[in-house]
Order: sequence, then structure tokens, then C-alpha cells
Amino acid sequence: PAISPDGRWIAFMDRKGANPQGINLSLVSADGGQPLRLTDGPYYDDAPVWFSSGDRIAFRSDRAARPGQPSVQVMTLDLDLDSGQPAGPPRQVTLDGTHGWFDVSPDGKWIAYTVASDSGRVLAMVPASGGESRTLLQDDNVSVPWWSADGERIYYSGSSDSPVRGLGRAFLDGRSPDTLLTWRGTVRAFSSPGAEFTVLTGGLLEGRVEHWVSTLDGHRLGRFELPHEMRLTGQSSLGHEVLAVAGRPATAIRLVPLDGGAARDLTEGNALDWPLGWTEDGSSLLLGTELDGAQVFLLAPVEGGEMRQVRIPEPVLDGFHPVPSTDGRYVLYAVDEGRGETCTYRMFSLADGTARTISQKIPF
Repeated sequence: PAISPDGRWIAFMDRKGANPQGINLSLVSADGGQPLRLTDGPYYDDAPVWFSSGDRIAFRSDRAARPGQPSVQVMTLDLDLDSGQPAGPPRQVTLDGTHGWFDVSPDGKWIAYTVASDSGRVLAMVPASGGESRTLLQDDNVSVPWWSADGERIYYSGSSDSPVRGLGRAFLDGRSPDTLLTWRGTVRAFSSPGAEFTVLTGGLLEGRVEHWVSTLDGHRLGRFELPHEMRLTGQSSLGHEVLAVAGRPATAIRLVPLDGGAARDLTEGNALDWPLGWTEDGSSLLLGTELDGAQVFLLAPVEGGEMRQVRIPEPVLDGFHPVPSTDGRYVLYAVDEGRGETCTYRMFSLADGTARTISQKIPF
């Protein structure tokens, strides 16, 4: 996914298109809502990148490939941002295909991309309107390119095949490329007005992936974390925000009358919601959801109204969903006793918020 320069829209690859044989692009408001279709057909469209003008995207596609000769090209698509609809058909930019990733120059005139040639992998640039390409360097380790804020340099990450990856820099004036830093993890460069930084992604820190904001020479400025099970995919054009995605689906809880009639959503579906059980009179439903990456439990009135959080005082055993009692007064849950061998069952009172032990050291 990619955020538009004004922060209003997010373009993303959509596997649920109208054509089941294709993977296409869609557009959704950054405030949420129904996605809008940008491309369609039995093609593979991915990796959207915004032009700084905000009314055009570049993307990779195999729609220009000839039968029996698979290839991926960089294409562009003009957009009407008032309606979120395409303002014309996709247009092909590159002629020699693309091996990996690409980026659009700040002035929107050039596209830098990597391509596999007979003599190895190269970093090249081509006019955004199409035309003759220009090779900047040949290096089998070159991977993802990013333009500098002034459009005079192109940064590129090293190969993903090695545990030690680098950040290189290529110059448009013919100077030899150089290496800025090496890092045991993923290196992402980004440019913002007046500043250029890198995001360094390393190993696990207390169960979470470690992310550092760094200068281009590797001096760390600060560390940040993402919510649980989210991964970094990019940043805004100003560099003040990062974009992350979660592989787990967001699902709403839906109520269906047994005697027939229209179904309705009890939750908005902004996270992975799951029903746990009813209160005795059927007026409320105990449900689990995620809030800021943490698992929480709520008691939701079926007829609508404010939900009440069930504040279970300790982390529940993963994979063991709390169970409400038939009278709706208690919630049974389990906690890990340690070493992944035994657990303890506890009863939580919805009335006074206290918990008491039911049984201890039950084998998994």
C-alpha cells in the first residue's frame, strides 16, 4: 500500500477483484470506507507509487506482456482524486521490464527502477512519460531504489539474499556510487523536505520487531514499535508517518434473526472481532477484539448502546478464549503457569471485577 502525498488516499494491491484470475489495484480513503477499483482484468498489478502531484500513480504490471513471453513493466495511471476514479487507461513506461522495485522522482519527471539484463542486475532511470532509459550502475546486489528529496541522488538497498544488507547511493552526475551503511536487517530510506533518514528494521525485541530511525550514515535517532502482528511497508511523503499492514483479517460480528429478516452488524469490523457467548437473558454478547494491538474483551448490548470493557486482570492463555457462565455473571479464563506445560483456570466476576482460582496446574 502507498499513501497519497496529501494523505487522503491509500492505493493498494487487491486480491479480491472482479476477475479471480487477476490481482489488481484499488483505492481507499485514509479515513476508511468502501475501496474503489483502479485496474481490472486477468493481470498482475502491484507496487503502487504516487507522483508528488497526487493525481497519478506508477505501478508494476504484466498487462503489456506478449503471449508466452512473461515480463513486468512499469506503467502509470492518471486519477481524478475528487471521485477516486481513473482519469484514463494505464500507460506503459518501461520497455525492458523491471526486476524488482522502482520509485518516482520528486519532480515527477523520472522513474528509477531495477532490471535484470544479460550481464546482471542494473539500476536504471527512464522518463515518466516513456522513452529511452539510462543505466546508472550495474550491481547484482541492487534492490529497492528511493529518490533523494532534491532529485539529484538515488538511494538503493542491498540484496535481500544476505543477512547483512547495505544502503547505497547513486549519483546522476556520473560520480561513482558509494555505500552509506550496512545493517543486519531491512534498510528503508525516505526523504522529506529538509531531511533524509533511514528506517532500520532488526530482530525481535521482547517479542516485537525492532525499528530504528537513523541518519544516512547509521546514527540512530530513536526507536519505535508497531502494534502486534503489523509490518512496516512505507512512509508518508513528508516522512512524519509510517504505513503498516496486518495480515490478520478485520471482521465484524453480525446478528441474524432466527425467524428471518435482515442481518445487521453489532461491531464495525475495524479489528478481528469474535463472539464468546451470551448473557442469560440474551441482551448482551461477550466478545473479544483488538485495541491498539492488545486483546480486550467487551460486553456489547444487542440492541445497541455503549459497550462495557471486561477488564480481566491478567493476560489470558493464548488460544483459550474466555467463556461466560450461563447466568452471565462470570467469565471463565485460563492463565499460563509457565514453561508451556500447565495452566490455571480462574473465574472473573462481572459484578465486582474480582477473580478467584477454580483449579491449578491443569496440563495443556
